[in-house]
Amino acid sequence: MQIKYGETGTPIILNDSVAFLECKVVQTFDVGTHLMFIGELVQSEIINDAKEPITYLYYRQVKKGLAPENAPTYIDKSKLEPKVQKTDLKKFKCTNCGYIYDEASEGKKFSDLTDDWTCPVCGAEKIDFVEI
Repeated sequence: MQIKYGETGTPIILNDSVAFLECKVVQTFDVGTHLMFIGELVQSEIINDAKEPITYLYYRQVKKGLAPENAPTYIDKSKLEPKVQKTDLKKFKCTNCGYIYDEASEGKKFSDLTDDWTCPVCGAEKIDFVEI
């Protein structure tokens, strides 16, 4: 392992590093759920600008980084209810104007509409719709 020591005596690991920032803590705030540190930059250096830095997005999407079990954002996927596939959703067409009632996009089955429901385009009655 390659290590160098910063201006504050902090060990800086150089292996597989793109860059480093060495800071000195100047203030600490208790924000309820955690502490927030305000730092003053002491030293910084780009070690290898040919490497791609690992961003949080990369960590989540490529490395599939998950929150640890003790994190407030942790989700126990074994306790989630499986999503019900809505494969029985249908579409209905107004025979007067051609308007399409799509159960998937409307979020309601056509059969659950009241009998006095009318076409939002031409005002045709529910009975004037055919399944497509």
